[in-house]
Amino acid sequence: MDSIVLDIPPQYSKLETIASPDQISRITKSLGISSDEITVQKRLGGITNTNYQIKIQDKFYALRLPGKGTDTFLSRKSEKKNTTTACKHLGLTPPALLICNSGIKIVKWFGDHTLTPKEVGHSVGLLTKLLKRLHHSGLHFENPIDTVSMIFKYASLAPQPHWYPDSQDSLEIALKISKAITKMDLITCPIHHDLIPDNILIDENKTLNLIDWEYSGMGHRELDLASLFTESHLGNEKQQQYLKAYNDDISHEAVAAYSVLLDILWSFWGILQHASGTDNNLNSLAYGKLRLKDGMDKWKQLTS
Repeated sequence: MDSIVLDIPPQYSKLETIASPDQISRITKSLGISSDEITVQKRLGGITNTNYQIKIQDKFYALRLPGKGTDTFLSRKSEKKNTTTACKHLGLTPPALLICNSGIKIVKWFGDHTLTPKEVGHSVGLLTKLLKRLHHSGLHFENPIDTVSMIFKYASLAPQPHWYPDSQDSLEIALKISKAITKMDLITCPIHHDLIPDNILIDENKTLNLIDWEYSGMGHRELDLASLFTESHLGNEKQQQYLKAYNDDISHEAVAAYSVLLDILWSFWGILQHASGTDNNLNSLAYGKLRLKDGMDKWKQLTS
């Protein structure tokens, strides 16, 4: 586990330097403490939201402040319920000290060593075991996931002047894929739906935890696997290792289809991030353009 390092100058270590008065009020009233009892230790990773390590009365926690405008395309109420369910019944995420419907979240400090894409490629056994625990749990999550509906919602919110040349074509592709997926006999189960390496924590005992359940809901196992493969840029050989280790009746065709849909989804997300002014050190427009190119390339391979 990475060591704790104070890398925020003392003059910026107060909660007032990172949170709005309304956010501070929600936090202090919910916890029954004053803002003086909270110090900001360091900035953590994250591109949709802003995350920090904080210290409250000599104990360390992770604080998430919601990204600007995320309430227009995320259900924080569903995230709250799903996070609580995943922690209480499966122990797959650190215990929460505070979860607000506004998107503010404070969780027990689990460490800040997240997997790298390379480590994801070398963690086939650990990650398939974790995902199967979630997928086979029989639990019910809030938020039925329809990726194509999400794409069209994001597209409706993304200012058209910022669309890429292939954005309109990508919507037509999404509809074609949607029709194909509805004809597949896929199992619906609780899924995480945002398996970027930064959302996979690991400690010194090789215990894995998943964080940021804001996109979670009831969906297809193939969508979670596609998310894992796509976000870590896993090649075909590693993908086949995962599919073999998962050892269930997984539709390889659906995984490939969802991979295209995810690239299209995050291309519109990039436009939304840029339009809201919350790039968080990421060139969102360039990121979205790259994701769309990847998706269009994958579509060509699937249809060639």
